[in-house]
Amino acid sequence: MGVERRMPENPKSFPSSPVSLIAQIQHGSRRQCEDAARGIAERFWSPSVFFVVAALRQPVDEAYDTTSSMVARFLENPRSFVDGIDRTMGGLRVYWRTCLRNELNRKHRQRNTLTHGRGVPHVSFEEVQAECETIASLAKDPEHGFDLGVARRTMADALHALEGEETAAGRGARFAVLKPALEGDARGYAEMERELGITPEALRVAVHRLRKRFREMFRERVMQTMSGSPTDEEVDEEVRQLAGSLAGAAGAA
Repeated sequence: MGVERRMPENPKSFPSSPVSLIAQIQHGSRRQCEDAARGIAERFWSPSVFFVVAALRQPVDEAYDTTSSMVARFLENPRSFVDGIDRTMGGLRVYWRTCLRNELNRKHRQRNTLTHGRGVPHVSFEEVQAECETIASLAKDPEHGFDLGVARRTMADALHALEGEETAAGRGARFAVLKPALEGDARGYAEMERELGITPEALRVAVHRLRKRFREMFRERVMQTMSGSPTDEEVDEEVRQLAGSLAGAAGAA
């Protein structure tokens, strides 16, 4: 079976230049803090549901409610939440997983199906279920599935940002032709050359430029969820962890 290449749904609007989401929560205005917290919640939502299903043996609907409950508590006081992150233990990605376990282990936890009128980002159950099914078909274990889900969403965010950048520069149509090369599509370069009317060398240069910028945007979005002022080495390690989860999925397929 081939690796599922479908990317998660992207936001409707193109994002601005990324600033650390952790820093916005810790030091930004109330609006910046709330927006950053919602951004984190949206990025981690589907991986969280998958993790609860796979590792903690809950049905999907109950896992969705467990994630909703944790997200609501996170959004109530995001500054307090991120203050608990230990960079030496893997940063937000690992801390979030631990909090999911704690959410389930809370005594007398009440089932809490949330409405989306109180600042909680709307992530539809159907979208989450579809993404969980994709992750389940690729993941080796629950921890790998969680990291894979985070990596897939981070890639989707970076790809969407790159599309916005290219569109703003008047290269939207060109990007649409070259986009499959960034998504791992096996489409032949000859077809791209014909559509764009360029030489093979010009195509290689264009794809190389886009891949370089895509990697930069992926790295920027990884850095968004790291606390403090991470070193280049710490960011590189987190990028390697997420890239490794994608490679592991490819190897397992």
